[in-house]
Amino acid sequence: MLPACAGCGGRGGILTHTPGTPAGPYTITITATDSQASLTQTAVVNLALSQ
Repeated sequence: MLPACAGCGGRGGILTHTPGTPAGPYTITITATDSQASLTQTAVVNLALSQ
């Protein structure tokens, strides 16, 4: 016996697109810390995403 599944399969369904991160400028800050040596290093990266 096979279970029925409404909406399963590759035909007849509705495909929706969920976009990811919107296009635009972003600033990313990366911080690394060594607690034993009491050191902290920070790097800033600018990222521009286009469609």
